[in-house]
Formats: sequence, structure tokens, C-alpha cells
Amino acid sequence: MKTNLLSALIWAFLSCYAATCHAQKSSTFNNIEKGILSGSKKGEGIRHVSLDVLRDFMKRFPLTTDVKWKRVENDGYIATFIVDSNETMVAYKKNGTWEYTIRRYDNEKMLPVEVRALVKRTYYDYTITHIDEISFYEQENTTYMVIIQDDKKIKTIRVCNGEMEETHQLMK
Repeated sequence: MKTNLLSALIWAFLSCYAATCHAQKSSTFNNIEKGILSGSKKGEGIRHVSLDVLRDFMKRFPLTTDVKWKRVENDGYIATFIVDSNETMVAYKKNGTWEYTIRRYDNEKMLPVEVRALVKRTYYDYTITHIDEISFYEQENTTYMVIIQDDKKIKTIRVCNGEMEETHQLMK
């Protein structure tokens, strides 16, 4: 019963939104509708996502498309999507509170200059192969998990607040 009511509310909201936006720009609505409802049949993936979560998500990522929603054991929801060939994952608590965002990319030029310089200054013989940029609720600064490698080793470096820490090392 609650599921049907929530689905009806979401569809009513989207219908009203479509009617309002159609006069302005129908392409913007189509992007939002595709983003919210994609990755499942008839909106199945978002059937259990709270309206507070959807509102916050649409505010943070208004033009995102092809979003896939996953429920996390009654704790909340995770949305994943691709932006500019980079994977993004956003987590919410059940009540709609944003918890964290992880952006994953392989291009070291996307790293902030000061973070890249800090890593390269210490690990100048290593190549940066992957970056996870992590933003947490109630944490002002972004954390970067940087994977680097040379001929013999692969290392994971954590960078936050101008401080760097080696968290893992693997031998090839």
C-alpha cells in the first residue's frame, strides 16, 4: 500500500513538473525523468526511494541521466551514474540526509593542483593510475584516495587537509 502511494506521489510530481516545464523547456524535463527512472522497468529502482532523497539528489545533480538506485539494507540508498566518463556514487540515509559522494576518475589532471603536487613530490617515479574523490557529510575537506604504481609496486595514498598517508602497498 505504501509502495503504491509513494509511486503515485512520484508520478504525480513528475506529471505536474512536466506540465509546468513543457512550456519552458521540455528537454530539461526529459533529462530529469530519464535520470530518475532509468536503470529499471517502470521506475522499479526508485519505488522505495524517499521523496526527500529524490529532492536533494535533483538539487545536487539536476542534469544527471541514467541513474541507477540501490537500497542498502534499510539504512538508505545509493545512486550511481556516469558524468563525463567518470563514475559517481552518492549515498543517502533513509530519511533523505546526504551522507557522501564518491567521484572516480583516471585522469590525474582532474586532481587539484596542490594534491597532485603533494603526491608527485614524494612519489615522483610513480604514475597516478586512479583517483577516488570523496566528500563526506559534516566534513569540510575532500579526501582523495590516489592509486599510484611503478614497475614493482602499487600503492594507495590518502590525501586530506594537505596531509598524505600511504594506506596500502602491493607488490606486482
